[in-house]
Amino acid sequence: MDYMLSAPVATLPYQILAYYPFWNGYLRFSKRQTFFLLSLMFFLKCTCFYFLVPQLVPVRLLDFLFSVIHVFTFLYLVKLHPGTVLFVFFFLLAYLGFNRGIASFFQVRFTTMTDVGFYGRANGLLHLAVVAVTVPFLLRLFRKTCHEIVDMKEEYIASHFWIIPALTLVTSFVYSIKMTPEMARSIPFLLSRIFLFLGTLVEYIILIRLLQAARRRVLLEAQAKNNQLLSAMHQEQYALLLKRIEETRRARHDLRQHLVLVQGYLEDGDKEALREYVRTFGQSIPEPANSLVYCGNYAVDTIMRFYLTQAKDEGIAVEVSLPLPKQLPVPESDVCVLLGNLLENALAACRRRGEAFENRYIRVHGLFTPPYALSFTVDNSFCAEQHGSRSGQQEDGQPFDSADTTDYDRPGLGLGLSSVRATAERFGGTVKFERTETEFRASVLLFGKGEQKDNHDIIEKGGRYG
Repeated sequence: MDYMLSAPVATLPYQILAYYPFWNGYLRFSKRQTFFLLSLMFFLKCTCFYFLVPQLVPVRLLDFLFSVIHVFTFLYLVKLHPGTVLFVFFFLLAYLGFNRGIASFFQVRFTTMTDVGFYGRANGLLHLAVVAVTVPFLLRLFRKTCHEIVDMKEEYIASHFWIIPALTLVTSFVYSIKMTPEMARSIPFLLSRIFLFLGTLVEYIILIRLLQAARRRVLLEAQAKNNQLLSAMHQEQYALLLKRIEETRRARHDLRQHLVLVQGYLEDGDKEALREYVRTFGQSIPEPANSLVYCGNYAVDTIMRFYLTQAKDEGIAVEVSLPLPKQLPVPESDVCVLLGNLLENALAACRRRGEAFENRYIRVHGLFTPPYALSFTVDNSFCAEQHGSRSGQQEDGQPFDSADTTDYDRPGLGLGLSSVRATAERFGGTVKFERTETEFRASVLLFGKGEQKDNHDIIEKGGRYG
């Protein structure tokens, strides 16, 4: 009974911590189903300890076997890169070894409680006491940094960074494979456990810094790309201005000739001929090329015309609904960058599909919800076979995470869509990318000045904005 209540219970906090970063939106099954499976595993572990330890099965062997079971369960239940999942798992195992080592040190050195193999009730109670003291610091670290871990898109880092905490665990395991009270009461034993965990903790912090630096690099590249886009738009506007100046000069010259003819009709008193001439002349005046207005904001309207004019010229159907005000709650530059990236992505997908496909389209919808919320959806035709990517829903019915999307020419989350996500996060919003066999859908929600809200539940339930 002692082992049933000590060894499994002492490891329960680490199982909870392991799933904490992934609980919202990254599980293969629903939260209720996941909780049921974990509870079943905990009951199975307690039962095995209760029946097998009296049969002289080593406690350390059972603990090792269930650690292996837990890691494979963890890899299956969490829908992220296996390297990311392993890194979190081994980091928490290092944390477990740190707490268990401190508990063993204090048990042998300062109490009269004795346990066989340091897995009994006394060690378990001390272990839980150490966890109670140290876990607030770890939770604070996770709250501040877990989004960096779950959003990791750097394939090389995710594939290799877990090896270091794994090697740290192997070192700790080899060192303490034959633990004795004399070893546990020594200062070198205590220092070894502290420094092994500190090394893993430093690696964790370095990983976070690397991910933050990589994200900043992506943002800088996106900014450079957007600056090139703005430069191209300015050049186009300048060329259009020169064209208008030339047309105005030509029109002034032609106007003199028209006035001479009108004056002649007036002098002859031929009102019918003058009326017909004015009608014909009015019909010959062309509509301005930029007469189409998509919304009330000039900057957003300009970026829309820049891309959608290209789409129309290439035979791509365009549908737009943007009832936006002149003043937006989010800076115009950020809105233009966001829409520019989404429209460029949509235009590239339609172009890749080719003119042979008749049903090529781009649909843009936006909505301003006073006083602070701004939402956009951009849908475009898509061919999953051409892009060599999966379509539909994931196995658990959840929509594709943005990690599964692509800028159509690069693996992983492309530069443009990474910029979209970064913009949404900067304004306390959310972003969602989905695709079917024939359509790619992007939904973005932003908040301007005022209280920012948590919209994860909307994302998780498959809701859209706009």
